[in-house]
Amino acid sequence: MATVPVGFLIYQLYTANCLWIYEFVNKRKKETTIQCIKKMIEAAGLKFQDDEESYRFSKRLLTHITNVSPEASYAWRLIDIVNARGACVFSSILAGAVPVAYWSYCQITKPCICVLFTTAGILNIIAFYGMLIACGYYLYHGIPKVKKQLEVFNEISLLKNVNEVKDIIEKWKVTNLTKSV
Repeated sequence: MATVPVGFLIYQLYTANCLWIYEFVNKRKKETTIQCIKKMIEAAGLKFQDDEESYRFSKRLLTHITNVSPEASYAWRLIDIVNARGACVFSSILAGAVPVAYWSYCQITKPCICVLFTTAGILNIIAFYGMLIACGYYLYHGIPKVKKQLEVFNEISLLKNVNEVKDIIEKWKVTNLTKSV
């Protein structure tokens, strides 16, 4: 019988935007580089059905110019750091459900002695949640610094590849015009 590691499942839940942590951590729609690419798309007259489709196309173009850069591994390392920290913040939030689940279990199975309401139990819960909050804070606290490094790298990549981006937009526009005819 095959087993799936819990870490993998937690990472999949995180990237699926469970509890909106992924969107909160990444905030990619507000990135300056993506906004610049969207303006280039609008200036070229390329139209999309909605803003989400325009955002996805801009994100794909940014991924392309990142991958053609010789320093692409640096950018992907920064993205990995952001996602790893975000997944750890997500795990900290999930861990907060453990005492609640235990309390629920004690309520369902009456023979279980609930130690959560003793003085030691309350102190343990306070220490547990205090450590979770501190861990989550320190993990999240470093994300904006890494995101700033990534943003600067993306801006430089866009400046180095602005003509290539314009060419892709023009080719995409021609391709989509021929598809709609």
